[in-house]
Amino acid sequence: MPRAQGHAPTASPDNSSSSPWRTRAEVCLAAAGREVVGVAVGDKTPHSLRIAAEATLDAARTLTGDGYGIKAASLVSVAGASAVLVLVSSPRGDLMGAALARGEPLPETAVRATLDALNRRLAGAA
Repeated sequence: MPRAQGHAPTASPDNSSSSPWRTRAEVCLAAAGREVVGVAVGDKTPHSLRIAAEATLDAARTLTGDGYGIKAASLVSVAGASAVLVLVSSPRGDLMGAALARGEPLPETAVRATLDALNRRLAGAA
């Protein structure tokens, strides 16, 4: 994914790998000339949404120092369209992010949904 110029951070799901029972995701966030990589490993699920969201939060923690956590990551259908919803806990209260699936792998949609939840917090780090 190309790095965008401006204030909002950009994300690139760099790598993901899995075994029959475990999955691993790496997400690179770029903001204000800095690039940080977040990593998450966990139990394999059908779409690995939570692991992608946790890797995104791992990178976000490096940028902001805030104590984010994933409460839930779900694939939903809205008026015939698929979307990912991510509920993030933060020291200042829960945050919700959403992203429509646009043909990319669903973990990438989970990354965009996580960034949607964090956009104002991360803009301050940019």
